[in-house]
Amino acid sequence: MKKLIGQLKLLQCSIVYSYAVALLVLLSSQFGWELPTIGILCALVIFTLLTGNDTMTLLPPLFMGVMCFAKRDVVNWYKVGLLPMLPYFGVLAVLVVASVVFYCIKYRPVFKPDLLFWGLVAISLVLVMGGVFYDGYNILSLPMGALFAVCFVGIYMLVKAGNKHPLMDYLAKTIIVMSILVLVQLTIVYIDINILSSTTMKSVVYLGWCVSNNAANVLLLGMPFCLYYVTKSRNGWLYILLSWLLMIGILFTMCRGCLLLGVAVYYIGAPISIMYYKKRRLVNWSLYITSAVLAIVVLLLATQLQSGFIQHYVEGGMDDSSRLEIYRRGLEYIFGTEPVLGVGFMDRHLEQVPSLTYFYHNTYLQFLVNCGLVGLACYIFHRVTTIIAMFRKPTKDRLYLFVALLTIIGYSFIDCSFFFYYFAFYYTAILVAMQKDYERVSTIVAEQPIIIKRKPRVLFPYVEAGLGHIIPMRAVANAFDNKYGDKVEVVRSRFYAEGTPAMRKFEQRMVQEVRRYSTSPLYGVSTFDCMHFLGQETSMKFVMRHLIENAYSDSVEAMKSLDVDMVFSTHWATSYVAKDVPSVIHNIQYCPDADMDMQWLTGCDLQLISCQEGRDKAIDKLNYPQDKIEVVPCVIRPEAEQMTEGKQFYKQKLGLPTDKFTIVLVDGGYACGKLRSTVEALLLTDMPITVVPVCGKNEQLYQEIKNYSHPDNITYAPIGYCENMLEVVACADLFMGKSGANTVAEFCYFGVPQIITLYATPLERAIGEHYVNTVGSAVKAKSVNNALEYVSNWFYNRSEYDKYVENAVAYRHNFGAEEIADLLYNRLMKSVKDE
Repeated sequence: MKKLIGQLKLLQCSIVYSYAVALLVLLSSQFGWELPTIGILCALVIFTLLTGNDTMTLLPPLFMGVMCFAKRDVVNWYKVGLLPMLPYFGVLAVLVVASVVFYCIKYRPVFKPDLLFWGLVAISLVLVMGGVFYDGYNILSLPMGALFAVCFVGIYMLVKAGNKHPLMDYLAKTIIVMSILVLVQLTIVYIDINILSSTTMKSVVYLGWCVSNNAANVLLLGMPFCLYYVTKSRNGWLYILLSWLLMIGILFTMCRGCLLLGVAVYYIGAPISIMYYKKRRLVNWSLYITSAVLAIVVLLLATQLQSGFIQHYVEGGMDDSSRLEIYRRGLEYIFGTEPVLGVGFMDRHLEQVPSLTYFYHNTYLQFLVNCGLVGLACYIFHRVTTIIAMFRKPTKDRLYLFVALLTIIGYSFIDCSFFFYYFAFYYTAILVAMQKDYERVSTIVAEQPIIIKRKPRVLFPYVEAGLGHIIPMRAVANAFDNKYGDKVEVVRSRFYAEGTPAMRKFEQRMVQEVRRYSTSPLYGVSTFDCMHFLGQETSMKFVMRHLIENAYSDSVEAMKSLDVDMVFSTHWATSYVAKDVPSVIHNIQYCPDADMDMQWLTGCDLQLISCQEGRDKAIDKLNYPQDKIEVVPCVIRPEAEQMTEGKQFYKQKLGLPTDKFTIVLVDGGYACGKLRSTVEALLLTDMPITVVPVCGKNEQLYQEIKNYSHPDNITYAPIGYCENMLEVVACADLFMGKSGANTVAEFCYFGVPQIITLYATPLERAIGEHYVNTVGSAVKAKSVNNALEYVSNWFYNRSEYDKYVENAVAYRHNFGAEEIADLLYNRLMKSVKDE
């Protein structure tokens, strides 16, 4: 049972959970399953509270439950459709109140009031007190105001205090899923009633509790988050397309105000978002194509659309729908009755349809009438706090949150969305995310020296998952030991290999994955896409804690037993473990790749990376704190610096012809890329060259290719696993193979141009693009034949070849391990002192 609960909690933190809730709600709205659906959603809320899961997982059931109700009677919607929804709101009110009380009692979260919180407290107080001095005060105003107060203050406390993980990504994905749900429901409505030609009744657009205007507001709310993912996702064009579909959905809700705001958000926000990807033509073209498609559809269906819902816009024009009269009557009424604290929520001034409160279609006027001048002042104070929260140390992420907030605030000038309980959930969750983002960029932890009674101990854990992780670890450990070994105790460990059976099995699984990536690039790309879909938190929890049972708990205990003060990792797995080891003062990791993906978000104290583009992407795409990521030289084996004899010397030492153009082929430590096919093609050429394929730990491949026949013009010298790999690198005139971080770096250091034949994963693509575009020492071959064309061109056109040699040599100063060793020592010494 404990394992099952753990799996369910893990599922709740993923985007799959939001889609599952959305599917349940969609089925309920189509088949009338309201009661069982409400029961399931309530059970999910209770499960979250009882198991102590992150309270951000409350958002999907609270956000989407309001749309689970089926269509019953379109014409008499307010009389018939409202009845089955009242139990939902009753249960919801009880759940929200109970959630706040239960969570605060059981878990005693550390909640620190902030500026946004006090703004919410201000409006909550006046919502509760609204109308209390009015002669015609209706006592039912009290529970209504109290429920609003709980929605604002209670939800804010609940989500903020219980949010252990980054909220922005989860919130954005949940709202996008919710907007997709509304879009699907809207499509079903149009299919059911053929509204294009039959009617222009806005009341037909009825999606659960979301009538036409509210449905439009939900779609509008999703647009900023779609544009947010244009800047975050590798498939930004899909989010451009989705935001366009949401705008089209707003058009079909016949809500003029939301349509106006939606057009502004799309045609102002989309180009700004695309600026972050100005080199990606597909993203740019998606904006142009969507606009062109809209124009073509309108032209082709002009007659049919004119007689249908478009007629609503034509006839309505800029009509205020009697709102100006409502505003006038509301102002006259409040100043003639109770201007200080208002008349409460239940005064029957405007004879409108029965609803939970009597709406004035303007939030400022609503506060003024319901809560008086005091209420209006408190709301203005709250609004000021939201503006301050946005512009204190502003970030790109907070800009999109603020735009999402503005869609609710902006539309509340002409409608009553602010005074719907479920919009209070969206609104409050966005405020929490804004505050979390501000705290993320403003928190500076002051390092206090820690007294220890022994030499400081630094752990260098080796992880077998490709030589690209092992080689830089060995290089930094050697440099650190040589320079500071007399002052600091250096602990080297083959961390997983020396551990429990579960730990060894975990490392073997990682090795298998690396081999699969190289064998099947499609598998590598799809794996990374799946991780992006599930989200960083869910993916990393699954890989580290659930992929191999007991591997994580055993790893934490193993690291605790080493009693170290600093952990330096070149693989994200050991860094992830180190964050849960209390004795570790500094958890520092080095990414050997040119780019980082979300698995490097381990919670370390400092992230090191070897190229500026990688740092910039990590800050922009992964929200990495700028003060926690530094650019350092690329780490290669330190022995490279002593190898100064030149190519001819090492060719002669290895028994290779000194007068032949030498091509070394490497496809990673496991040689699972295109090595075989590239070698076979090279052996058919008529160029006088030396071909040296290095099979590494792939003994089977070595046995298969070592006896290949070859013409006399070619010297063929296949190698298996070798300890003198640097000599092989130093003798090369040209490298051909897979884009591995350490492999390409070492060839570049020795001034050897690179022909990259394979990107197995998005990370390897970033490595290759770094050497192709930034360093200028490499080219990417689209195929084996294309690679041979480069070889032939460079062999017969040495001036072109020499350009790549010069670029590689010019980049040599960006290599070395000693700077990282100095950084580790200085950082450690600032944090510890003798007793």
